[in-house]
Amino acid sequence: MANLPETPQWEEGIYQIEVSDPVLGGPDGISNRQGKQLASRTLYLKQQVEKGGTDLAKHIAAADPHTQYAPKASPTFTGTPTAPTPANSDNSKKLATTEFVAKALAALAGSAPETLDTLKELADALGNDPNFATTVLNKLAEKLAKDQNGADIPDPALF
Repeated sequence: MANLPETPQWEEGIYQIEVSDPVLGGPDGISNRQGKQLASRTLYLKQQVEKGGTDLAKHIAAADPHTQYAPKASPTFTGTPTAPTPANSDNSKKLATTEFVAKALAALAGSAPETLDTLKELADALGNDPNFATTVLNKLAEKLAKDQNGADIPDPALF
């Protein structure tokens, strides 16, 4: 008694023994065809399962198993990538979309006229003075007191 030879291949169908088939044994005998086909299928499936397990183990062990995608460090995207827009108050390290930046700039400019709706225009309007508030307060302090208004005029009534 010997074992049937197995080949790891998928057999498309399983032979049905017909009433008229003669009983023939041996590796290529008609009586052993079904067993041989099923054994080949079984060996094929066993190898596929083992390969899947090996591939999965390699995948899990790999530092970056998805090299076909953009790298995680400094990726270069193509097309039009999108991302969710964070809340206006979000100051985390999340990705800032152009929508988020536009909202932040709009909030900064508020309802300023078009000639003052950028930081450069505001700086130009303030004379590029980084201490503008102090400068204004100092100028207000130099303002002539109301009771001194006209003190230098000899006859204020004529003025």
